[in-house]
Amino acid sequence: MPSLLSSEEARRLRALQRRAARRHRARQPGAQPSLRERDTYRKVAALRARQTRRRVDWIHKTTTQLAKSYGTIVVEGRVADGGVAGPQG
Repeated sequence: MPSLLSSEEARRLRALQRRAARRHRARQPGAQPSLRERDTYRKVAALRARQTRRRVDWIHKTTTQLAKSYGTIVVEGRVADGGVAGPQG
C-alpha cells in the first residue's frame, strides 16, 4: 500500500500527537481538556480522517482495476490460529 500521507502531513501528524500527549500529561486527573488540547485533538482527527479517506479510495481503485483485469478473483479464508501445534504433554 502506498504512503497515504505526504511527508509533510506525516511530520505534522507526529508533531500534533506529541503535542497532544504533552498536554494530556500536564492535565490534572479528572480535569476537562483545555481548549488548546481539544483543538490539537481535532487537528489529529482531521489528519487521520484524511488518511482513512485516501486508504478507502486506494482500496476501491485497486480492487476495481483487479476486477477489470481478471475474469475471476478467488479469496481464500485462512484460520489464523490453525498453525503448528504446541508441545504435547
